[in-house]
Amino acid sequence: MEGNTTLLTDPKDGKELKYTYDWCFWSHSNEAGKSIFSNSDLMNDVGTELLNNTYEGFNSTIFAYG
Repeated sequence: MEGNTTLLTDPKDGKELKYTYDWCFWSHSNEAGKSIFSNSDLMNDVGTELLNNTYEGFNSTIFAYG
């Protein structure tokens, strides 16, 4: 993962797939020396703003996978 881009490599053929999202949060392990995001980090970075928008009457959705 770099910024908001996630790169996946198929171990069988080495083919790489690149996905870009609004946000990407590393939460798997610390093997790569990356900071592991917690639920609190996610809420502070994304959730609070979306929750406030919901209170103002706007539809909001958070899709989290993984």
